[in-house]
Amino acid sequence: MDEKALVIIPNAGCTGCITTAEAFVLDNVDKSDNVKFIFTGTSSLKGLRLKLGEDIYENERVYIDRENLFYSPDLISIYPLVVYLQNGLVTTIEEMSPDNPTTLAKLELMIIASNN
Repeated sequence: MDEKALVIIPNAGCTGCITTAEAFVLDNVDKSDNVKFIFTGTSSLKGLRLKLGEDIYENERVYIDRENLFYSPDLISIYPLVVYLQNGLVTTIEEMSPDNPTTLAKLELMIIASNN
């Protein structure tokens, strides 16, 4: 596993936060091989495919959690989560919430640093 971060995006919860996370995926999915974007708790795969577009939906950096493995009691949140990894082990979990406005900026800096 080469990922440095997992971005876990639930189907339902903080609508604005989820929309922001989805926009981040659209803008950054091809910028880093070290981030995996996971969509979980999805009620309609067809709806998700339409929302993301075929290229993003089928992108190797995007994982559609059809079995809801990431929709578990340990990871369930109304907010998207950024799970930072080191050597395949979780080091930090941050919510993308109004109370934590720097989460996406921190992730973006990690993506930029990994490309240099």
